Amino acid sequence: MKNVRKGVGLWAVINRSEEVLFAADDALEAGSQEYWPDLDDDQEIIFLKVPFTLAGPLRMQGTTNQVFSDGYDAYRAAKPYIGD
Repeated sequence: MKNVRKGVGLWAVINRSEEVLFAADDALEAGSQEYWPDLDDDQEIIFLKVPFTLAGPLRMQGTTNQVFSDGYDAYRAAKPYIGD
């Protein structure tokens, strides 16, 4: 996992086994299951600290304005910042 001294903390919903990132948000309450009411059993909420340049595109993942082509592409971009 890359160490980012200056960056943005995000909560992200991922599927680790399929390497998909569904959504990310920097809201304090985004670390709770209540914030993501439609979580599947194979999804988990993780905390990421990413560079500023990556935070915006990850926050837009899963919206109509998403930057990445799909959740697999978003996961690949975030993977260096995902811990074990």
